Amino acid sequence: MKIFISYAHEDEYYKDELLKRLKPFESKGKIKCWHDKLIDPGENRINCIIKAINDCELILFLVSPDFLSSDHIENIEKKIALERNNEGEVRIIPVILRHCTLTDSGLSKFQALPKNGKVLSTLESLDEGLFNIVEEIAKLVKINNKKAIEKNQKIWASGLRYALLKHPIAVKNNATAIYQHFGWLIEIFLQKMSTDVGMDKTLRRLSFMAEVFQSSMRYLCYIQIAQILKNKKQTEILNSN
Repeated sequence: MKIFISYAHEDEYYKDELLKRLKPFESKGKIKCWHDKLIDPGENRINCIIKAINDCELILFLVSPDFLSSDHIENIEKKIALERNNEGEVRIIPVILRHCTLTDSGLSKFQALPKNGKVLSTLESLDEGLFNIVEEIAKLVKINNKKAIEKNQKIWASGLRYALLKHPIAVKNNATAIYQHFGWLIEIFLQKMSTDVGMDKTLRRLSFMAEVFQSSMRYLCYIQIAQILKNKKQTEILNSN
């Protein structure tokens, strides 16, 4: 999950503390955080920020009086973020760092963190406040990643279905002929098993197919597939009559 962090430079301390606590998730590849300090020397600063906002799935606005008074944040970062949110393309979470009012900011409609209208800088324990914020973000990451896997599973299944339908049903009761005709299947399964989607535990249940393909039982697998497809074709012919 790609996360864009928008903040005023006066609040850089809070940004760094938040990043520190998000680091374990980033190290495991669950999230990828972006902020303006990642812009390389010589790069177009505005273009990099716009690209990052358009690429992300979650935007964290670290809100404070300095944040709300920034023309750059108001006219570029917040403007693009709200437009994408209105289109249902990105989720926005205001993180209230210091006391300020969200009235007329365009952010008052979003559920903010910390919970219950609390302000991070006024909490007795900054660690506890940041822990709770990260905990809520982790829940969103889990939900988002699950949706992404489900979406990729549908794409995976759709691609396989298309590949199956693209090949004509014409096999003989001969193991070698069946293997030659359906040999392309081994490539599909082996390629998919090496992708991020294929590594998901749900799809890894299909890994036995790859093992079968690589074993002496591969012909039997092809015969079974061929029979299923042949029966399906016969059923379609009967239904059409």
